[in-house]
Amino acid sequence: MSLILEALRKSEAERRRGEAPDLLRAEPARAATANTTWRPWLLAVPALLGVVLLAWWLRGTQSPDAANSRAQAQAHAAPVAATADAVAPAPAPMPAIERLQPPPPATTPAPVRGSTAEPGMAAPGPAAPSTTPATPVALGALPPAQRKALPPLRLSMHLWNEDPARRVAILDGRRVTPGDHVGDAVVAEIRRDGVLLDWTGGRVLVPLP
Repeated sequence: MSLILEALRKSEAERRRGEAPDLLRAEPARAATANTTWRPWLLAVPALLGVVLLAWWLRGTQSPDAANSRAQAQAHAAPVAATADAVAPAPAPMPAIERLQPPPPATTPAPVRGSTAEPGMAAPGPAAPSTTPATPVALGALPPAQRKALPPLRLSMHLWNEDPARRVAILDGRRVTPGDHVGDAVVAEIRRDGVLLDWTGGRVLVPLP
């Protein structure tokens, strides 16, 4: 049986080789090829349209929900903010800060010298009177009444030396040195220019002759 089929196929093939090509048969083949080429695109276009429509529909259905959720969120946020503003207490006023003035320095009384003397120490005595000698008055310049109260006071000799112990004078015929009395007067000093006497609280100069 197989041999018969094989012989038929060979004879058919030889017959086709000997025949001219048939244009009518070629056209259906081309048409079939073209149909097979465009068929995937024809199937893809409806699929793409379906995807676009589905996306548009989903967007349209989700937009109202999103808008509603935003509106609700804003509506909830506004009362919360208003409540927070109403509840928040006003800040308490700061108390005025008074500047503290430093206390005035304590004045300590000046110590009294007499009361702060240490025990056992004697208080200072009164100041000694000034020992500055009075300006001497020349014997001839005394008033007549004072001149009569003094002796004649004639200076007959006068010896002056750098050493006070060697100074000597003779008044009214008597040798005198510092400390000697001449009447009511006392010889205070034998100077270069005469003899100086202390008399009634003053000083009298007996000049050289």
